[in-house]
Amino acid sequence: MGSDHQNILVHSEVRWLSHSEVLNRLCELRKEVELFLIDKKSDLSHYFQDKKWVARLAYLSDIFSYINQLNLKLQGPDTTILNAWNKIESFKKKLKLWLNMTAEGNNEMFLLYSDYIMEADDFYSQNSVSDITAAHFKMLLLLSFEKYYPEHEEPRRQNMWIENPFVEHKETALSHEEILQLIELSSDKRLGSTFNSVRNLKFWIRMKNEYPNFHEIAIRFLFFPHHISL
Repeated sequence: MGSDHQNILVHSEVRWLSHSEVLNRLCELRKEVELFLIDKKSDLSHYFQDKKWVARLAYLSDIFSYINQLNLKLQGPDTTILNAWNKIESFKKKLKLWLNMTAEGNNEMFLLYSDYIMEADDFYSQNSVSDITAAHFKMLLLLSFEKYYPEHEEPRRQNMWIENPFVEHKETALSHEEILQLIELSSDKRLGSTFNSVRNLKFWIRMKNEYPNFHEIAIRFLFFPHHISL
């Protein structure tokens, strides 16, 4: 049929990141799939003739792509609780922004969905699907992300010195003696140069011999934040 793709992807529970790719490929090949199902006299073909269903498929493909990107950003050997929090908080802010945009009828952040709405030229379909997408946003934000990724402002605020010990931190969970040691560390220009040249995690690993107490606190917090006594 002259398509860019020759195959439909199959979803695998073992590799759940494939959700995004499966939906994306099905969206791109929807016309070819529809013709194939009609040729096979399959009852499933009517789904691809339903503008609302295809619009929702396009929306899911877009939102799963964003979630897939977030998941990939949370992986890697240098991932710690601090940069994971930053990525998740950033995504939650994006969800709030997109929720407001959809309420105003702006869907530019969803490329496949926007393209299909323009192609379908069906305002009834667009409005009804927008209500569904808005409800889905609220579910993602309030029921999913707020549940699984609740705010951690207090432990995060009290341990910001781990993210950068060379700037002043007015609120910490450190003892008076530890604060004095932190002042000493932050005044060491040699260590400041080291901190600027390596990643946050590698810096605290290097502090094992020179500042063993800070090394232990930082490593425990970066990898096991719920085990820290505050």
